Amino acid sequence: MTLIGSPGIGKSRLVWEVQQALEAAPDPVTWHRGRCLPYGDGIAFWAFREILKAHAGILESDPPETVSAKLEAILPPGDEREWFRQRLL
Repeated sequence: MTLIGSPGIGKSRLVWEVQQALEAAPDPVTWHRGRCLPYGDGIAFWAFREILKAHAGILESDPPETVSAKLEAILPPGDEREWFRQRLL
């Protein structure tokens, strides 16, 4: 889902309400959240980057070898594992 709108229109409240409803649902739901920057260079995948880092537990202060290890831990098994690794790094 992508949610856009003018400042103050209630985007954060709507997200909060949806999250509360999902937490009350009988079946577990995986919830990922990423935010887009309003301007700048290199931001095309910023929201995806935030989601991936949060899911893997990657911190800004992590050295490259720690980032690789954390990414390795969440990669799906199978023939496409290396393809994912190369692109996500």
